[in-house]
Order: sequence, then structure tokens, then C-alpha cells
Amino acid sequence: MLSRRAFVLRQPDAASRLLDRAPRTNGAILLLKSLEGLRYRFWSPAVARVGRKARALLAG
Repeated sequence: MLSRRAFVLRQPDAASRLLDRAPRTNGAILLLKSLEGLRYRFWSPAVARVGRKARALLAG
């Protein structure tokens, strides 16, 4: 579900919860990198939070 950008944009709170449960594998790292750019969506704070969370998970 997280790989579908439309899902993340429509359901950012659910996507954020799914990010907490995502395994840290190579596929998940690629997914996090694709979601990281959403942190600049300042007109949608919930979507921006998903992007910031993805960036934090990549860093940590």
C-alpha cells in the first residue's frame, strides 16, 4: 500500500502508522526514499509528516 503514492496522499495518517511497522529491508529503504520527498508538501501537513517520518527512518 505504501508504494502507491495515491494511497499515501489520500490516507497520510494510515500511511504514517504503516511506516512504523515497515521492516527495514532493501525494498523498504527504496520505499522510504520515494516517500522522503513528500516532506516538502507544506500545504498538506499530514502528508509532510509522512515525508519527515520517512526521512527520520532512513537516518536512524
